[in-house]
Amino acid sequence: MKITSATKVLGVIGDPVAHSLSPIMHNGWIADHGFDAVYVALQLQSEDAEHDIRALKGLGFTGLNVTLPHKEAAAKAADRSEDVVVNTLRWEEDGTLSAFNTDGAGFLDALTEAAPDWADRVRRVLIVGAGGLGSP
Repeated sequence: MKITSATKVLGVIGDPVAHSLSPIMHNGWIADHGFDAVYVALQLQSEDAEHDIRALKGLGFTGLNVTLPHKEAAAKAADRSEDVVVNTLRWEEDGTLSAFNTDGAGFLDALTEAAPDWADRVRRVLIVGAGGLGSP
């Protein structure tokens, strides 16, 4: 993998994050599709995660996945966010930081793929241990 000044820098932030398989998965996908990008794991131990997340733009980051304990701080750091907790950040071309939570949509996509007719058969669902996704 050749990294140049044009290479997009993406990653996952959290504490801890060394156990994450995201770099292996994402860098494999990036290589398979021929994108000029790199995906790294960044352990962020911070007393001011909101500030530190915003500062990552200066290091060339264009997007981040966010894991514990920074999901709430990431939402607060963003210029645009509709969620209290987020797991995805993207720096826009105008320099603003947008935040998203893709957990719910990802769960529903996987459920629909595994059981296409689940919505016709299930009337109630109980999610235990929803973590940040369960925040108001």
